Amino acid sequence: MLFPTESVFGLGCDITDTDAVAALFRLKKRPPAKALPVIIGGRGQLGLAAAHVPPHALRLADIFWPGPLSILFDARPELTPLLTAGSGRVAVRVPAHHAARELCLACGRPLVATSANISSMPATADPKELAPELLRETAGIFCGDPPPSGGLPSTIVDLAADGTVRVLRTGAVTEARLQETGFVVVRGTAD
Repeated sequence: MLFPTESVFGLGCDITDTDAVAALFRLKKRPPAKALPVIIGGRGQLGLAAAHVPPHALRLADIFWPGPLSILFDARPELTPLLTAGSGRVAVRVPAHHAARELCLACGRPLVATSANISSMPATADPKELAPELLRETAGIFCGDPPPSGGLPSTIVDLAADGTVRVLRTGAVTEARLQETGFVVVRGTAD
């Protein structure tokens, strides 16, 4: 399924469907060592992806969700290791685009939400620029106004037990904005 997010079109599937997750990797030509991010329709769906939700994560979620901040959680053990690239961790966010949230809520579960492009190719906010193979091989496009606005991807963060925020990928939510909310921010790298 292709759908709008706040920045670009996303490509996704049900996080509990191992075959769909594997097909998404093949379709995107995504390296299997690169985990897939997840979106939820609201905080009520967080427990369907995350095994445990620390209080610091809820505080971050209250401030930045819906929006382009992905928080790393321990994944539910029944989720396929393909989703987490074997790490056992999953990056989750509530997207700012209402259509993406509504899609999650209508499906009744979290969805994989990666940019709708072939790996190493640019992502797009224009449905006319989507790769033809994505259009042929997916269930279709779920559209909703407004169209994606372009811009930076979500920022991905990991939280230490003490509440320190480690930025794994810099994106639309800046380190300065995280610090303004009272979190101590340290730089890190994605696994």
